[in-house]
Amino acid sequence: MINVNNIEELIKKKALELGYEACGIIKVEEMKSYAERLNENVEPFPELKSIYKKLLYPYAVPQESHEWAKSIIICVSRYGQYKLPDNISSQIGKHYWFDVRKAKNTEEYNNRILFDNYLNTLGLKAFRDDLGFGTTAYKWAAQKAGLGVIRKNSLFYTNSGSWVVMDSWLVDKEMELIDTPSLKPCPNACTKCQDACRTKALVKPYTVNALKCITYLTSIADDLPPEELREKIGGCIYGCDACQDACPMNKNCLSEEEDFPDVNKIAEYMSLENVFNMDDKIFREIIQPKFWYIRERNLWKWKANSIIAMANNFESKYEKYLKIACDDEHEKVREIAKWACAKLSI
Repeated sequence: MINVNNIEELIKKKALELGYEACGIIKVEEMKSYAERLNENVEPFPELKSIYKKLLYPYAVPQESHEWAKSIIICVSRYGQYKLPDNISSQIGKHYWFDVRKAKNTEEYNNRILFDNYLNTLGLKAFRDDLGFGTTAYKWAAQKAGLGVIRKNSLFYTNSGSWVVMDSWLVDKEMELIDTPSLKPCPNACTKCQDACRTKALVKPYTVNALKCITYLTSIADDLPPEELREKIGGCIYGCDACQDACPMNKNCLSEEEDFPDVNKIAEYMSLENVFNMDDKIFREIIQPKFWYIRERNLWKWKANSIIAMANNFESKYEKYLKIACDDEHEKVREIAKWACAKLSI
């Protein structure tokens, strides 16, 4: 019989056995403070209010969608051990190369299912969002559980730096397992992450204007980036690591000694020319399942992103693609191609 007085430690032990770096548990009420933080963040950016209301505020009250939820289990895993593909790795955020949320051929994906099953053997009703977006605000819950800290770039850090991802489960038993992180805070005078952000999305420490974030602009956004930000996107076509790469707290946190399934195979499709020429079959069968923040209806966005990158890192071989795109069937591709040609005077 399970010792109910020791169930939190059993859960943590199992999580560590399955490869997680850390595991903590908080009561759902602890997420109320997340709504307060969102209110603080949205105050200087009223244009974000509708986005936050739709996408983020529900994470502050997970019991509204799961009325039986009493606690949140949050687990952290590292991905800095994996090798990035050569040449094109900087075009795509590191995390997205190693995203396991829909990667059924990875050990991490299957370990999450094993953890689901283990919670059931403990007699717990548990829910994990297998669509990928989580059951609550990962960073806030992990910080509340004492698994690490949120730094000035608004990203979550452990001893593995910010090169970590999180999983969460809602459970129907009131539990708590709080750790105490040993990490040093960000130095008061350090502004390296803010200085590295080309679009100035990090307007002040711990505050991000999502509508200026390159990761948002190149993946989640359903429209073209504002004209004044296009040059600042540089060569990014899906995500950005500028603030993380510049952060001193990430020093020596990437080891890159292990291979990750299918990364090099997928990388073959990710040169700017191949992204520009991507057809619907390659998009739906190979690219979209991996880089799924760009939705199935938005194949045009990959082409637009490649055009911006070509214009910002121009080589003569790109000229023909930019001219062809001026007559593309999609109006947004035509729009961004004409911007690129005007910028380059071609």
